[in-house]
Amino acid sequence: MKAKIFTAFVALFTIFTIQGCANLDYINTFSVTASKTVESYNDIGYTNTSSYYDYTAYSKIYDFDKKELDSNNVHLPKPLIPPGEPSRAMDADKAINLFVTGISSYFEALGKLSDKNLINYNFDEVADSLKANTTVKSALKISDNQITAVSVLSKVLTNEIMGAYRIHNIKRVMIEYDGQLATSIDGLTTALTYMVSRIDADRSKTQLKYRQVLANPRLELAGKPPLMNQYIAEVSKLDKLKLQFQLLIKALEKVKEDHHKAVKDLQDPSIDGKKVISNIEKYAGEIYQVYSNVKALK
Repeated sequence: MKAKIFTAFVALFTIFTIQGCANLDYINTFSVTASKTVESYNDIGYTNTSSYYDYTAYSKIYDFDKKELDSNNVHLPKPLIPPGEPSRAMDADKAINLFVTGISSYFEALGKLSDKNLINYNFDEVADSLKANTTVKSALKISDNQITAVSVLSKVLTNEIMGAYRIHNIKRVMIEYDGQLATSIDGLTTALTYMVSRIDADRSKTQLKYRQVLANPRLELAGKPPLMNQYIAEVSKLDKLKLQFQLLIKALEKVKEDHHKAVKDLQDPSIDGKKVISNIEKYAGEIYQVYSNVKALK
């Protein structure tokens, strides 16, 4: 009878604690860092739509002190509005957001699957609490030694069985979707390369507008230094944005490259588990470095 009670208790305890935690920190770190790298696009603050409104349409393209210029009889040319805007710019941003969201979602999924806190049942705490509950122990006729045994057993089950299951699925997903990830990142980097060319165009527009105003003989000499300072600030901002995009493109290429390397390591039977972990940790560190370069310019 006592054996049956203990067996039932083991089964009950295992049901509630089967969701254990595998040590997949190396995959989690890699995935979370990659996801943050992709999402850093959202922190840059320059889009096709903002470019249109700030440098093509009505805002910064001729954003001067109109009163001062009017007093000097300096007339500004009318901005040229390309056909199809701003709808075309908005659609382009939707396309980029699709790639950013899709790629980051993939890494978020890997990150959640490998998160050590995904399954956070505290076996030792439950066991200690049960040991202190003499009423329950007396009713079930179980001993502290039996409670310790089932606690250890449950952790072994979760760490070994569930850990193996999670590792197997993470490996399968990374291998199966490596090609799709590479293709998706290629699409995103192509779109971001276009953004770099758009920044170059906005820089040219900025130079042109200041050249037109500063060359106007009606502009008083005292009015030129403030305009020059404003010009330098605007161009510097665009140069910084361009560098951010260039670094992000480089970071995304690194994510693609290192994900593929990780897949190769996972598929190579000649590489032992410790070496695979070491390699993926190294890849995560490399991605974090290029990610940090992007964030440093914010």
